[in-house]
Amino acid sequence: MANGFWRDKTVCITGSSDFLGSWLSRGLETAGAVLIPLGEGWVEDYGFLLAFFSQNPVDTVFHLAEQQKQTDFQ
Repeated sequence: MANGFWRDKTVCITGSSDFLGSWLSRGLETAGAVLIPLGEGWVEDYGFLLAFFSQNPVDTVFHLAEQQKQTDFQ
């Protein structure tokens, strides 16, 4: 990431607070990217995504959010 490719690129990251996403966020931020994190739970809402990306044009999306699982510990 040292060649300047990511400088001033707008990047959306889903799952940016998870393990892999947090490391990717740090690296991209260090490389000069403008980060737009997308919180969990919004990835499956198509209407929200349409509005989000129409208001926040991005150059790249990294989709790292995991699918929410329902567990039953009975």
